Amino acid sequence: QTRTQDVIYMKAGGTAFTMDVFQPAKPNKAAVVFMVSGGWMSDHSMLKSFGPDIEKVFADAGFTVFEVVHGAQPRFKVTEIVEQVRTAVRFVHAHAADYGIETNRVGVSGISSGGHLALMIAGSPDSPVNAVAAIAPPTDLANWGKPGFVLIDDPQMAMFIPALGIDPKAPRNDIEALARKLSPIT
Repeated sequence: QTRTQDVIYMKAGGTAFTMDVFQPAKPNKAAVVFMVSGGWMSDHSMLKSFGPDIEKVFADAGFTVFEVVHGAQPRFKVTEIVEQVRTAVRFVHAHAADYGIETNRVGVSGISSGGHLALMIAGSPDSPVNAVAAIAPPTDLANWGKPGFVLIDDPQMAMFIPALGIDPKAPRNDIEALARKLSPIT
């Protein structure tokens, strides 16, 4: 098994966005693009905390794992982060031959906000993936636990206001519309 660190999948605004690639000893020509994310924050230290366990499970089954580190909130909004990770998946497709994978055998996964990002990609009309495994993702930000209760209505979730790009002083209809747009369920 081999690891290639800091593979640049995108450059924007003076920032390089990277992923680590973990190739199994016995590849099955399939890939998992794993979103390294918690609270829409992402950094390389997170790879050390849960990456090894995830890598092992997939690599033992022959999957090539692409661990995507995206731009973190509050600097980047969720809409921007979705595009960053979508670009990472496109990068995987464009370099499939380099990594010995087949483009029709690419899936996405993630935990929490990583799962949210995976669902946003997998559920899009132009989805570049064939499978998704989302673990504990937020799925309906406009109906957070009950109808009409937007995620930011919960005081414990106020910290995500910058990430979501929601202006709490905006008209309620605008807030609800943005929450629906950011919800994988819709």
